[in-house]
Amino acid sequence: MRLPLLTIFGLLAGLHCTTAQDATLRLAGSDLLGDSLEPALGRYEEASGETVEFDFIGTLPALTALSEDRADLAILAIPTDEQLPEDKYKLIPIAYQVAFVYVNAGNPVIELSLPQLSAMFSAGPQERIERWGQLGQAGPISTRSVQLMVEDAPDSVVVEMFKYIALDSRSIKSTATVVTTARELTDLVAADLGAIGVGNAPPTGGTVKTLSISSGDSGSFAFGPTPENVYYGDYLLRLPFYIAVPKSKGDAPKDFIKALLSEETAKEFRAAGFMPLPENVRKRTIQDLDR
Repeated sequence: MRLPLLTIFGLLAGLHCTTAQDATLRLAGSDLLGDSLEPALGRYEEASGETVEFDFIGTLPALTALSEDRADLAILAIPTDEQLPEDKYKLIPIAYQVAFVYVNAGNPVIELSLPQLSAMFSAGPQERIERWGQLGQAGPISTRSVQLMVEDAPDSVVVEMFKYIALDSRSIKSTATVVTTARELTDLVAADLGAIGVGNAPPTGGTVKTLSISSGDSGSFAFGPTPENVYYGDYLLRLPFYIAVPKSKGDAPKDFIKALLSEETAKEFRAAGFMPLPENVRKRTIQDLDR
């Protein structure tokens, strides 16, 4: 039986906490975003003169802290198919963890569906895709074996997210090559026409290309991992992060939320392997906070 992704993250979450005395703003949050947020918290403290007490302990403990009034706001990782607690909290999207799927630039495939990814990567008992010709490809690629590669970077949940969304939480085949950096993955895919990789970051250079992904449902379309497609949920291999503020508290801490939606913070998210909101969405969200 497939475990809810929030439960998986709760099991995976480590404890990372920093506490400041005499706090005026109490923040709890996902440990996945913790390190990338610390510079923004420092800038906010310096600009506002306030102190932020923060505890990046994981989504489930953060949600508990928020419900028990031990936090003023929280940053939560909430999978797309999990129920959002919108009855109690105002939720503002802030960033995404994205799984990128890419192949050698010489591979004619431009899109895949979730069932096709499952048939390639899943170790479960099901129809298997082991050669590119099974996808209807002709020419030299048709006889090439599908070479599976994944980036399992430290402190990243991309592999778990990919398994949850594309493989129905089944394991990846033991034959897959596992690396720990995007550069390693890009180099391996670039060197093998039959390779397909799942990674934490978009590939660089012209030797590999990113694939569009569809649900595989009748009439569904495939979408690439652009910031806009990720934000609107058209690209499926994503994990959203939200700022959650209790509706019972009244107005949200606007200046603090604006700091987390700034261009500086967006650059820090990208550097840490996360995708920020599109620039126009961030600007619109900031404007909405002032209304």
